[in-house]
Amino acid sequence: NNRRMPAGNNVCGSSCCPYGCSFAAPCVLSIIAMATTWISTWSCYFFQSEESGLFGITGSFVVGPWSVEQFQVVAGIPIKNYDEGGECVLWEDHDYFDDGDIDAPIVWARVFTAISAYAGFCFWVTLLFGGCCTFKPVILKLTAGAFFVIGCFMMLSLVMLRSKWCQDAEECSLDGSGALAPICFFFWVAAGMTICCMKQRNGDVDDLRESSPGPPVTTTTADSPTTEVVEQTVVEEDGSVFKITTTTVTNPDGSKQVTETKELIQGPATAASAASVSAKSEEIPMAEGKLAS
Repeated sequence: NNRRMPAGNNVCGSSCCPYGCSFAAPCVLSIIAMATTWISTWSCYFFQSEESGLFGITGSFVVGPWSVEQFQVVAGIPIKNYDEGGECVLWEDHDYFDDGDIDAPIVWARVFTAISAYAGFCFWVTLLFGGCCTFKPVILKLTAGAFFVIGCFMMLSLVMLRSKWCQDAEECSLDGSGALAPICFFFWVAAGMTICCMKQRNGDVDDLRESSPGPPVTTTTADSPTTEVVEQTVVEEDGSVFKITTTTVTNPDGSKQVTETKELIQGPATAASAASVSAKSEEIPMAEGKLAS
């Protein structure tokens, strides 16, 4: 008998890698996509603003959605030659900027990158469980679709280039983490496409079919034995009455089993008594006829 599992459960641990080599491509691509997404999100090297002139700053510095290059301003020039100078710090921890210097494009870039980083991590972990689990196709399709959306969000993070810190600068150039945004898009989409191509190995497909309960098996007439019952009544010489039941079972292979049962319905004494009563009942009308005449 095959061991059955409740419907809808994932079959984990059925083998080391149920999807075989088809799991390698989405695994590698998603790891690269996840790493580049986190770098692009939290690094301050999204774009470099040079000679912006804003707020009396005439030097250059790099800006990211969540962090900015640390510096102090002396006579309008960013000074970075101190302990934390040149490091990436959160906007609220900056020595010169504060939250009020964050404009709408940076806010939107924060939304897109945060969703990409955290949602991407959750779906990435889900995908990695594919190394030891056999998922329903709908879960793989959902993960692939999420990868496509995450890739698009990383492209939308380029809206940060519309920030005043880039638009009002004399020169603004895309820096390292900003250049990673299109790369993230490519790897997320590629990982999603390869997920759609993941195939289970034949042995694991058979295991899954055996462990998943199927529809109830209905037996047809051709698969089950047929039964024929014949009843007949036999009167013996002594007046006994018997009911003989003959049961014939025909198996699918053609073999037959015949069973005969004999049941006494009326014994000899009962039969004689019944015959006497019948005779008396016939004589009564005749006697009445003679009296009448």
